[in-house]
Amino acid sequence: YTTLFRSGIRAWLGRDPLNVADQVRAVLHDVLDADASDVDEISPGGRVGGVVLADQFSGKDQVDRQRLVWGILRQHLDSDTLMQVGLLMTMTPAEANAVRGG
Repeated sequence: YTTLFRSGIRAWLGRDPLNVADQVRAVLHDVLDADASDVDEISPGGRVGGVVLADQFSGKDQVDRQRLVWGILRQHLDSDTLMQVGLLMTMTPAEANAVRGG
């Protein structure tokens, strides 16, 4: 299943192989319906991180949000790719708007 899932994401994005940020964004979008457009390379070594926005985080504390995100990533990404993922902030869209002053 994971191989088929990855193949589908590659076809969806139209490039192969995907870089780590692309893989993280695609998995979180497809599985969690999350906006992970802010996830990008954060260091010269290729580590990625950023903000993940999802309505599904509503009512969950940060620990549960992180467990949800990392559980999804562990199911769909290989261990070498996971080692390149750094900090992922988790917020609802409403929380992000409040932080932005909107």
